[in-house]
Amino acid sequence: MRARAQAQLKGNSTGAWIDATQALRVLFDLAANADTASDALALLHELQVHQVELDLQTEEMSQSLLQLESMVARQRQLFDASPCAQLLIDTQGRLVDMNETASHDLGLDAKACKRLMGQRMDACLTAESVLQLQSQVKAMQQADRMSSFFLILKIQGNNAYQVCASLRPHPEGNGHVLAWLPWPAC
Repeated sequence: MRARAQAQLKGNSTGAWIDATQALRVLFDLAANADTASDALALLHELQVHQVELDLQTEEMSQSLLQLESMVARQRQLFDASPCAQLLIDTQGRLVDMNETASHDLGLDAKACKRLMGQRMDACLTAESVLQLQSQVKAMQQADRMSSFFLILKIQGNNAYQVCASLRPHPEGNGHVLAWLPWPAC
């Protein structure tokens, strides 16, 4: 940030800005002269007030950042603790994120989840379900409303089970939220 500020000051073509060393030199010269010493003290006071204001702003921004980080962590905990599998997919049907319930339902460990990110879910679904999901994603792009359908998940050991899924637009508008519950739901 300091480098950006210095670049902006140096880029000022009017010459109105001077660097800190020059400013301190001017302040020193003013303080050395009896006629301008009071002006120098007033200017020094103004600089000190400005520095305190900057320090307070920095403290407020640091507190805001901590609060935001805490809120994000809480939302992530809620996302992961949901009893419903939730996945975020982009407009091409590639996986962006999933909660712990979804990774558990798919029988994936943390490494396998990371490998799946950015990929389509084809390896986790039967061929018929891949087509069903692709069809729902395509329809979502045209209708932009929630839909419900069945998918058959493939999990490790060639086990498969049916889930009742729903797809809805992502609230941020950059993809979809895919959720499911085992079928029949308890």
